[in-house]
Amino acid sequence: MGASQALSLPGRAKCFQTGILSRAGAYGRVATGMRGWRALASEVMAFASVRQVKKLRWRLCWLFTAWAHASTMRVHRAGWCPNKEYFLKICLVGAGALGCVLGGLLTEAGHEVWLVNRGLAQVNALRAHGLQLRVDGVDRVVPVRATTDYADILASSGTMDLVIVLVKSFHTREAIAAALPVVGEHTAVLSLQNGLGHEDVLAEVVGRHHVLAGKTYVGGVLLAPGHIIAGVAGKETLIGELDGSLSERVQRIADVFNAAGLLTHASQNILGAMWDKLLVNVATGALSAITRLPYGELYQVPAVQACGVAAVAEAMAVAAASGISLQTTDAPQAWAKAAVGMPFEFKASMLQSLEKGSVTEVDFVNGAVVRQGALCGVPTPVNQALVACLKGIERGLLGAPRV
Repeated sequence: MGASQALSLPGRAKCFQTGILSRAGAYGRVATGMRGWRALASEVMAFASVRQVKKLRWRLCWLFTAWAHASTMRVHRAGWCPNKEYFLKICLVGAGALGCVLGGLLTEAGHEVWLVNRGLAQVNALRAHGLQLRVDGVDRVVPVRATTDYADILASSGTMDLVIVLVKSFHTREAIAAALPVVGEHTAVLSLQNGLGHEDVLAEVVGRHHVLAGKTYVGGVLLAPGHIIAGVAGKETLIGELDGSLSERVQRIADVFNAAGLLTHASQNILGAMWDKLLVNVATGALSAITRLPYGELYQVPAVQACGVAAVAEAMAVAAASGISLQTTDAPQAWAKAAVGMPFEFKASMLQSLEKGSVTEVDFVNGAVVRQGALCGVPTPVNQALVACLKGIERGLLGAPRV
């Protein structure tokens, strides 16, 4: 006999009350459509089966499913969550591929999430058809809030608890200035952008006390407007305070991300974490863009791997000379880490930028290594070559120098 069957009637009743009823809000927060309510119904039916109360089985199922549905709908309409500590109003600034992955998962977890994108095609697709999110080869639709105008957010939801910045590095100042209306007194502003230096730009606009630093290995590929491939499995996100302290707000955000299926850690060495992520971008970003290869093909060319590993080795030498403490122990580790959990067809963000006719973030990735290397006297010829190649490609595509 299982543990649940060995319980006394009062014990079972208590288990039912504290277990299934407490799950109702969670199922409701995670639910899109009827998925969550079917899960709750199966819980209730399982309990009724254990008791073998056949006459009450369907009545219990119906009553508690209806109760949970009605209660959680009231919760959502009121903009409140039973566990308010873990309910956040979140704005994704720059909801491209990665922003939609994060926003979709956080929406499914029951938070009030807004996706902001300047592109009307993306926003219109999200509004008309929902977010089509492909995870592990299976598509699912997530109803989301999307807009091009922060006035929509302010009118509907007020200021946000968390603003996540994901725009390309060279758009950071412009993007956060536009988002100022939804930044309240206690709003946290978190950068999960590639490269280095964004936090200083954000601090100049919103104030340093608002800003959190972070890096994520989660990936996304845009198949079409509103249709995204998500690379989530085994992909870590790290967030932290700029001063290295382990604050309550950082831990709270990490808990929210983890509950949404995003493996997240609060870091007391966020600068080191940012350099660890930079190594992954250095390994594959520029090479994917230059070769035009998705990950599946990129990793089948030994000469490309050798170049990527050499670029990472230079970056690690620069970090060591700069007093940065890394978790990455050798250059091949960063090359291997970049591909973990990514589908064969995954494309690095720099390649996606070129395919959209846009400049890349190479100046904030490999270029950051070159600049820091010059400051501390470490030569970086491989990274210099990668930056030069990409600038040449951008010139050929766009017909004008970078600005």
